[in-house]
Amino acid sequence: MLVFLVHGPAGILYRASHLHGKTVAQAMEKQSGALVGRNQPYDLWQHSNHTIPFHGNRRGLAAIIVEIRNDLLATTPDLNRWAGITAQALQKGQTCPLPPVKRQAQTA
Repeated sequence: MLVFLVHGPAGILYRASHLHGKTVAQAMEKQSGALVGRNQPYDLWQHSNHTIPFHGNRRGLAAIIVEIRNDLLATTPDLNRWAGITAQALQKGQTCPLPPVKRQAQTA
């Protein structure tokens, strides 16, 4: 059984997109007034995740995952609040340069 410790209401998960992840986390903190975890509630380096390395990092895309505690999304006003916070934070992240492309060698 895996148990995750959540530090705050939300977390941003990333690998190669360090600058994007940190920028989005900082923007979400400013908007929400609460601590937003970096590679929280779990670490993509320790747990299997195909989406970020395969579809993001390998193609040089700014790939992050935004995690928000479910209990904070229970009502329409809650959803609207966190949708606004997330949208504004992602817009801030768009100003960051793209991470380097890490392509895997192709075999014949």
